[in-house]
Amino acid sequence: MSDWMGAAEKEMVSSITTPRTASVGACPLCGSTAGSFMYLLPDRLHGVPGEFSYRRCHNCGTVFQDPRVITEDLSLCYPDEYFTHQSQDVSSTRIATTSAPPTDLRLRARLRLAVMAAVRHARTRGAIGWLGRLLSKSRRLRERAFYGLAPDEMLPFKPGAARALEVGCGAGRLLKALDQVGWQVEGFEVDEKAAEIARRTSGRQVTVGDFQKADLPLAAYDLVVLNHVIEHLPDTRGCLRKIADILAPGGRAVLVYPNIRSLGARIFREDWLHWDPPRHLILPPVMAFRNAAAGAGMVTAGLKSSARYAAGFTACSRRYRKCEPLNPYTVSITLQDRLFSLCERALMAVGFKLGEELVIVLEKPPEVVSL
Repeated sequence: MSDWMGAAEKEMVSSITTPRTASVGACPLCGSTAGSFMYLLPDRLHGVPGEFSYRRCHNCGTVFQDPRVITEDLSLCYPDEYFTHQSQDVSSTRIATTSAPPTDLRLRARLRLAVMAAVRHARTRGAIGWLGRLLSKSRRLRERAFYGLAPDEMLPFKPGAARALEVGCGAGRLLKALDQVGWQVEGFEVDEKAAEIARRTSGRQVTVGDFQKADLPLAAYDLVVLNHVIEHLPDTRGCLRKIADILAPGGRAVLVYPNIRSLGARIFREDWLHWDPPRHLILPPVMAFRNAAAGAGMVTAGLKSSARYAAGFTACSRRYRKCEPLNPYTVSITLQDRLFSLCERALMAVGFKLGEELVIVLEKPPEVVSL
């Protein structure tokens, strides 16, 4: 058994069943059979037994697990200490996004509400309203107006009540944030333990089951969010078709997942944290994902890479490289890790999509009214 594991970890692993795998053969995204072996990796985060092979498709560049853990055994890859089972503290204060500011509020607070109103296409009269609309042109100021609870791509850009769904909501941290910024949000989660925590921490409805088989209302959601979820699902194209089915015309989906062409992936190679075997099944590059989304009837409305947690990810990958045990919740971030993060951000600033995460915004085209 690997020498990076301590006695406690070895004892835990010995009690876990090894998940079964089956050959994939062709690329799950484009269907090409032309590919090459990349890495054979153990689970260094939670110690799930076995070693898991990854291939890269020569046609579209997608990296995928092959042979892959069979669907019936995927639950074995998520032990009780997996992060989605952990309660997370989230403020219970709900932001007032629609009420007019009283006259005795400070200018800054009035401006905040004016920017929120502008984001939601609700007019605020007078000079404050004009300035709010001007300030709302800035992504940074839009996020600050909503207290940084959710990234700009997930803010409610429409007036009135809007419906949102977070797929793979885990313990409910982002679910709660989406509620706070004004969405009528509900969650969907495959794991009952995580779903129960999400219900308790967010106060929102959370459905448990297989997302692709779920009986969800068609054309009902203005926003669908998958935050580090798509890489865990064996059928990316089927998932994208499901998203297109439940999005309302003009609605958008925001997907965040690891960037296999990030600076960290290039530097750390097989020690990169985000391979995360055996849980990560498919990791597509940008163009492959855009093509798959287009095949599902959605257009790519936004695309960026993000380095928001790059220093922490780097610290974890550095420990992997040194064959040291890792607890991602307590890992120490060094000056070297922060400098790596700054380097990554600098390269991104001049146009390179080298951030550790990809953030892709997909839109379902609005319905065309025939004359």
